[in-house]
Amino acid sequence: MARLSRRLRAIARLVPPGSVVADIGTDHAYLPIYLVSTGRSPRAIATDSRPGPLGAARAAVHEAGLEDAVDLRQGDGLEPLAPGEADVLVIAGLGGVSIAKILDGRPPEALRYRRVVAQPMVAGSVLRRWLLEHEFLLEAEDLVEGGQRLYELIAAAPPGAPGAEGLDAAGAAALADRLGVDLETVLEIGPLLLEPPHRHLAAWIQEKQVGYRRILRDMARGSAGRRPAGQESFGFWQGAGPSAGEGEVRVEFERRLADLRALEERVAQGR
Repeated sequence: MARLSRRLRAIARLVPPGSVVADIGTDHAYLPIYLVSTGRSPRAIATDSRPGPLGAARAAVHEAGLEDAVDLRQGDGLEPLAPGEADVLVIAGLGGVSIAKILDGRPPEALRYRRVVAQPMVAGSVLRRWLLEHEFLLEAEDLVEGGQRLYELIAAAPPGAPGAEGLDAAGAAALADRLGVDLETVLEIGPLLLEPPHRHLAAWIQEKQVGYRRILRDMARGSAGRRPAGQESFGFWQGAGPSAGEGEVRVEFERRLADLRALEERVAQGR
């Protein structure tokens, strides 16, 4: 079995033992193979919309001798799944907007899963906003180092999931009030990364500040009304819509920078 990356091992830790997992966009099926071979999951479903990656996954599953325990399926999003056959959905390596669209394609009551584990590459705030607006509970969040960046992980329970405990929309809003920052800033950093403070929280806040400063610098150099590359990573355009002007964006990003500086100061002071 191929050695699992630190990012995928962190995702695996968010899968409750004994859960049947559906890995959406499985690529080489490394995660399902790991979960089944280590006994964390009795079986898994691995899906991908592309025949190439699914072929690579089939070869990896065969090499691991797990054809009877890892079910490979081709299809878009959640379409390959039948109601009630997966306890946990894993959707990793996509943008937060794409993950939200996949979840929105089939409501949780139709599939009856108990947890979704997501690892958005960008726009985590958009995904968190979608989850809370659809009455999911944020159960756990994590940050894991990989290469030259940090990856964020989100585990959430859909409405009515048995035994689920976590942070709801009201709790996230209360945290923003308590910290004296905008709710969107809390959703961007991750409320469960803020309290209790994650060990990588200071670096995560700094990474976000670097991104905003780069975008603002690009805006100052670019032509009026043009979207500099990377703005979508921070989720603002999805909320503001395509008609948002450069001035509106600049004000929003400068406000977020001020919020991030305030959070950075709180972390440095241990508050």
